[in-house]
Amino acid sequence: MDNAGIPIPEYKAYASQFNPIKYALDVWVRLLKGAGMKYIVITTKHHYGFALYDSKVTNWDVVDAAPYGI
Repeated sequence: MDNAGIPIPEYKAYASQFNPIKYALDVWVRLLKGAGMKYIVITTKHHYGFALYDSKVTNWDVVDAAPYGI
């Protein structure tokens, strides 16, 4: 957002398009294991505050701001 100069309202509109229902974690894990990786870290909150969990503190999360939870 900062690097690309995207205004906050425009950036927030992208949440309405974020729907990770086709997220194939099993495929990622197979690929990573095949490459020799033993650990994976999944970021659950973006540095701009968007959370990949239902937050009681904000509605800027995957449940309240994205099709995934609606």
